[in-house]
Amino acid sequence: MSDMRVLRYVRVSSNSQKVDRQVEEGDRTKYNYFLEEKVSGKTELFSREKGSIIKELILESKVDVVSIYSVDRISRNLKDLLSVIDFFHENSVSLQIDNLGITSLVEGKVNPSIMIIVQMMGAFSQLENEWRKERQMEGIKRAKDKGVYEMREHHRRRETKKEFLNKHRKTIELIEKYPSMKNIELAKLGGVHFNTITKIRKMIGIQKMEKKQGEEFVKGLEEQPIVSPFEFVELMGD
Repeated sequence: MSDMRVLRYVRVSSNSQKVDRQVEEGDRTKYNYFLEEKVSGKTELFSREKGSIIKELILESKVDVVSIYSVDRISRNLKDLLSVIDFFHENSVSLQIDNLGITSLVEGKVNPSIMIIVQMMGAFSQLENEWRKERQMEGIKRAKDKGVYEMREHHRRRETKKEFLNKHRKTIELIEKYPSMKNIELAKLGGVHFNTITKIRKMIGIQKMEKKQGEEFVKGLEEQPIVSPFEFVELMGD
């Protein structure tokens, strides 16, 4: 395991919750990657900010093991959980679960007991989530019967496409100038979320180049001056 590149993923649902149960002293430095976030377990893993980074790192073959405290850190929905595990296995990445003391891949093969245990734990988490919803609805019904329930009003206006693109004008300039750059690198450079780069590419019609296209693009730049990191900073500051 010492030669394995391990990513530790830690999640809690709200700011009021602590990660003490999932994090031990030294964890933030002993793993190759340490990702921590506050997001609901109902949100699909790869739709989360840190979850999208996990996917990108796996697709780039930079991770061998994803380590978590319990399966509900990935998802409280059994279907989503199994889908994520399948994605891991398709990319030869093993899932290590602390509270169960098991790893999903052993010498490259699926652990015979892992899927049974995970399905049981995942089903329980999903059932627990459904019970929570039922209790919430019962509480709302009782409040309505007593005449003390007030429906929350949401005043958030949906952002228009024009407003979104105008807000990310500098990032668009980066994508247009360096279309072969990886989304995760563009996100770091532009100071935006990885999913924002993907959304912008779809909107303006600039897709991420394939490897061969990228090589041709770079070849075409060989006679041009090399751009320094400082020029990137100047570009972002214009």
